[in-house]
Amino acid sequence: MQKALVTSEELAEVLNVIVDWVWRAARNQSIPYYKVGKYYRFDVDDVLGSMAKKQSAHEGEADVIDFPRSSKLVNPRRDIALNR
Repeated sequence: MQKALVTSEELAEVLNVIVDWVWRAARNQSIPYYKVGKYYRFDVDDVLGSMAKKQSAHEGEADVIDFPRSSKLVNPRRDIALNR
């Protein structure tokens, strides 16, 4: 039986996330993917199963939000422009 593989754009639509999230998750090996030649393809069932397994592994843990350590947010382009 062949699996129905989808592109990153199609997976992003199914998961209701942006395409960059799909690429970042694949690069970090957070979601499974298949390499077909030079292309990356995803099996929706594998991805959803992997996400569900990780979700259940973290069940009961508090969600952690990573805030910047500095209270001052820095915009490097703005700072460079001001130093001219």
